[in-house]
Amino acid sequence: MTSCILTSSDGGKSWGGGGGGGGGGGGGGGGRLSLSSPRRYMDSDSRSNVRTVAVVLIFFVACFIVSFLSDTVFWTTGSRLEPFGTSIKIGTLRRRLAWPLVKDDTHKWRNRSVEEEPQDGGIKPDPVCWQGPPKFQVGINPNQVPSRNQPNPLEPLASTSPIPSPSFSSSDPSFQLPSGSDPHNAVGVQGMGCLVCFTGSTCTFRLSLDSRLSLWLDQDVPRRREVMVIIEGPVLLEGVATPISTMPTNNQLEWMVSYLPFDPGEYVVTIYAECSITFPGYPLSVPAASAPSEATTYLAQFSLTVYANRTTQAQQQQQQEQEQQQQEQEQEQEQDQDQEQEQQQQQQQQELQQEQRRPCDAGVYGRWIPTAASPGSSSVPGPYTWQFFDCAIAQDRDSFLLALWRRNISEINFVGDSHNRMLYHHLCYLLNGWVNVAEKMWHGDLVNEASLIGGGKIILRYYWVDGIFQNGRFGCARRGIWSGRAQDWPKLPPPVSGALYVLNSGHWTFMECSEPERAYAYYLPGFLAWAKSLLKAESPSSRVVWRSTTAMNVRFYGCTLTEERGHPPKGRSNAGLRFANEVARVLALRAGFQYFDSWQVEAPFYFDNSAFDYHFSGVTDDGHVRGIVGEAITRHFMTWAATFMR
Repeated sequence: MTSCILTSSDGGKSWGGGGGGGGGGGGGGGGRLSLSSPRRYMDSDSRSNVRTVAVVLIFFVACFIVSFLSDTVFWTTGSRLEPFGTSIKIGTLRRRLAWPLVKDDTHKWRNRSVEEEPQDGGIKPDPVCWQGPPKFQVGINPNQVPSRNQPNPLEPLASTSPIPSPSFSSSDPSFQLPSGSDPHNAVGVQGMGCLVCFTGSTCTFRLSLDSRLSLWLDQDVPRRREVMVIIEGPVLLEGVATPISTMPTNNQLEWMVSYLPFDPGEYVVTIYAECSITFPGYPLSVPAASAPSEATTYLAQFSLTVYANRTTQAQQQQQQEQEQQQQEQEQEQEQDQDQEQEQQQQQQQQELQQEQRRPCDAGVYGRWIPTAASPGSSSVPGPYTWQFFDCAIAQDRDSFLLALWRRNISEINFVGDSHNRMLYHHLCYLLNGWVNVAEKMWHGDLVNEASLIGGGKIILRYYWVDGIFQNGRFGCARRGIWSGRAQDWPKLPPPVSGALYVLNSGHWTFMECSEPERAYAYYLPGFLAWAKSLLKAESPSSRVVWRSTTAMNVRFYGCTLTEERGHPPKGRSNAGLRFANEVARVLALRAGFQYFDSWQVEAPFYFDNSAFDYHFSGVTDDGHVRGIVGEAITRHFMTWAATFMR
C-alpha cells in the first residue's frame, strides 16, 4: 500500500511521499518534498503560509488518490528474464481499478476452501469469470526442450502433474504469480472478466504470442495456427482457443481462451502450439511416432483455481419466500383445484428450477475424470474415463433402441467421412458385440442391424462422402477417390417409417483444399440442401442431425512435412476443424437441423491414441472395437439421441 510520511528537521517542516512496490521485483520509491523556511519569513508574510497550506493539501489529496488506487483490484505484473533451468522470478502484483476488497475479509480469502462461497462484501460471481496469471512472460532459448523436472509434452497429462500447482486466490492482497514454466520467448497470458472462476461460468483469459517465434509457416492465415489448451485437475477440460487479432505493429498473435468448468478445485493449464515449427528454419513438426521430440511445441504452463458457485443463505431464504408467495397466490386463484394437482404443480416448478441449474442446459452432458476405465468398458483402461453428469441418463443397448423405437425411428443412416464410419462401427459393436472384420478397411457403403428385445429391429447404415467440394476450385482435389462419387451424393433408400440421418464433413475439405476456409463456407450450404431433401413427407418422424467435425490427434497423425501438406501449406489442424464447426453449427441450425456436439468429448482428450488408429475408434483383427475416446463418443451419442434429441 502506498504511504505518505511527514518529517521535520532543524525547526523547519518537510514532507515526503514513499511509493509502493512495482512489478518484476522492482520497487517504486516516492519523491520527497522539502518546504523548510525560516520562521521570521513565515511571520512576516502570511501569503507564504497560505501557499504552504495549499501545497500540503494538494500533496495529501495526491497521496489519498494513489493509496486508493493501490487498494483496488486490477492485476498487473512485471517479469525478469531468466536462463533456462533456473527458477522464474516474478514481481509482486498491484491491484488497480476494479472492485474494492473489504479488508476484514482478506484473511478469509487467503485460507478459504474451494468449496466455500464468497461472503457478502467479497467478490461476487460474474457471468464471465476467470482466474489465472494476469501476465506470464519470461524468456529462454526456444530451441531447447523442457528440463527433466518439467512434464514431457508428449506424455498425457496425469492427475499427478510434476509441475507444482499451489492453491491461490487473486483476491488475496499477498497474491503472487504461481510457479510455472514457459519454454518460449514472449508468451503472455492475461485475465479477462472477473477475478475468480466459478463453476457454471464461462471463464476466459487472453493468450498472446510473439509472431517472431515463427511457430507456423502459414502465419498469414490465423485460423491455421494450431494452439491447443489443456486444463487438467479434478476433470480434463479443453480451453477453446479462438484467434481474435493479429497485431502487425508489435508482431503479436492473440487468442481468447474460454472454458466452462462444473467441478471446483485446482487445475493446471498447459498450452501447446501443435502443427508448428520446432524452431526457426525447421520444417513443420512430424508425427510423434517418427520423431517424438519434434511433434509438438510446448509453450507454457500455469495453475488456476475454480470455486464452487453456491447461492448464499440469504439468497436461498429470499427464493423460498418468493416461492411461498407464489404458492399462496396460486391457491387463492385456483380454489377449485384439489390438493393433489397443486402438489403436482409445485413439484414441476421445483424440477424446472433444478433443471435450470444443470450442466445439460449448457449443452454439456459429461466430462473426463482422471480414473481408469469403468468396469465393463470395451476399451483398455487409460488415464481418463468419460462420466455423465446426473442430468444426463446414460443409456445401455436396450434403453437406447427402445427410445428410438418409441419415436418411430427404425433406421440410423450415418453419412459423411471416415469419422462417421467409425461412429457407425463403434455403435454396431456396442449394440451387437462384434464388427465384421472385412469392413475394417472398407471404403464403401455399409449396412448392419440390431434387434430389439421382443421383436423389431433397427437398421444401421453408413454412406461414404469423401469431400463436399468440386475438384479444381479453391485448390481442392481428390473428391470421390474412394466412393466414386466425385459429382453427386449417395442414393439412400426411402425409409420404411422414420429415419435418423447423422451427417458430418470437414476433414476432407481441410485436408485436400489449399483454401479450405473459403471452400467449406462455399460448398456446405449445398450439402445441407441435399440433406434436407432426405426428409420425405411420408416419414414425418424422420430427423436430420448434424454431427460436429471430429477433433484429431495432430501429434501422431495431423502434423506432416510441408511436401505432404501441399504448397501453400494445407492440412488438418484442430484450429481449422474448430472453424468448420463454427460455420456448420450456424448453417445447420438455420436449416432446421439439430446439432450433435461430439467435439466436447474429443477435444479435451485429443492426444489419446488408445485406438491405434487415425480415428478415435479402431477395429481389431478379431472383430472388436477399441478406443477410449471412441467409446465415449458413441455412448455420448446414445445418451443424447435417447434423451435430448427432439
